[in-house]
Amino acid sequence: MMRHLSVEGKVPLKARPSQGERGVGLLLVLIIIGLLSATTAGGVTAYIVLREEVSPLEQTAKFLPEDTQIYFSLNLRPGNDQLRKFRDILERFRQHPSFQSNIDDLFEDAKGEIGIDIQEEVLPWLGPEVAVGLIDVVDAAVAAGSGGAPQPVVFIGTTDNERSKVVLEQLIDFIEQEEDQEIAREAYKGLPIYVEPDAQAYVGLTEEYILVTTARNLLENAIDRIMDGDSARSLYESDRFQEARDAAPGSRFSMLYVNADSIREDVNRLLREQIPPDIRSQLNE
Repeated sequence: MMRHLSVEGKVPLKARPSQGERGVGLLLVLIIIGLLSATTAGGVTAYIVLREEVSPLEQTAKFLPEDTQIYFSLNLRPGNDQLRKFRDILERFRQHPSFQSNIDDLFEDAKGEIGIDIQEEVLPWLGPEVAVGLIDVVDAAVAAGSGGAPQPVVFIGTTDNERSKVVLEQLIDFIEQEEDQEIAREAYKGLPIYVEPDAQAYVGLTEEYILVTTARNLLENAIDRIMDGDSARSLYESDRFQEARDAAPGSRFSMLYVNADSIREDVNRLLREQIPPDIRSQLNE
């Protein structure tokens, strides 16, 4: 069973995150808030992130393995029709008296705590796509429940590699100061990567994306696909994913893909593994 949605959902926040998690999470949350602020401001601000020119959809799916089970993509170049619809929706939020003031407060908090001015330093280069893929949902959830890490790959599109690197370095410096721990600066295929082993955080920067994940192999595999330009055996090329794309509206702001069959199979496998062999043999008779 496949599902595709063109609406946004809410993700519960973890309780009492570490300073490093708070720094990364705060930046990502503020980027989304920044999108709302930029679109609601209309012609008042020069930092319009959602733009009328159309960008190819779900390009980041080409950089994920074909067995990716959950994928969400936010298209920041949705075209004029989708942009008008999105602004109409956001206009309803603007009618709430505290909406804009809350956004302004978040921007000020980011600038005061991390030293990053979202409007000045992030919105000008953000896009054309922000996406996340989850590779192994069931095993990742089990790992997270036992103190391990899930397996997401986050893509933050950038139109200016140098400016996005400056912001990334600012965020890394903030995390290092807050945690009193050095984050390793390394390189992979000539590209800068940042490694924080205790938090299982791996960040890479290519010409077009900031990548954030929890495992080195996930980061390197994504960089390989980006640099090689080979989408063979990727999520994008899978028949199931293409069927979902064909069923979705042609002009869309976002897409959520869930391979429910694959997740269900993994759940059943995990349950079978938890059943003692003697009981399992009886069930199979």
